[in-house]
Amino acid sequence: MAQTALEPACSIIARRLNHTKEEYTVALDETKADRSYLFGRLIAVADQMERATFSRDEMGSRTTNAMRYMEIFSSRPASTWMTLQKKLLPYQQKREMYGGKERKLISMIGSMFNDEDFLSDRPLDGRFLLGYYCQQYAMEQEREENRKKKEMATEEDV
Repeated sequence: MAQTALEPACSIIARRLNHTKEEYTVALDETKADRSYLFGRLIAVADQMERATFSRDEMGSRTTNAMRYMEIFSSRPASTWMTLQKKLLPYQQKREMYGGKERKLISMIGSMFNDEDFLSDRPLDGRFLLGYYCQQYAMEQEREENRKKKEMATEEDV
């Protein structure tokens, strides 16, 4: 999803939550332990992990498992996450050669849940999308920064 779509989506959700006197910003909050927000972050990382293994040809034509399961995930997150975890294994193995960044991020996010929240299949609220979009945006920004660093390093070598 393009950066231009992510910022407005995060802003709309954050504005709605701010209106109900809850404090939210558009930036990723890595300390927020809200159940819905954390599940949103998890599915964003799962989507990125799988997408990172796609060839250029597959980029526009393949849908990730995370996106296929997005609707059911919002209704039954715990059981759907177990299904997604199994489907992520081959992609996780492919990404390990690049340092396993997504696996480590999933572990870190997972460690922020309390047991009952992680195991509960009760539906997620709007914070789910906020966590998803903010995590996606943060990963997109990181990719862009890394791309620029590589370009600068290449220019310096020339």
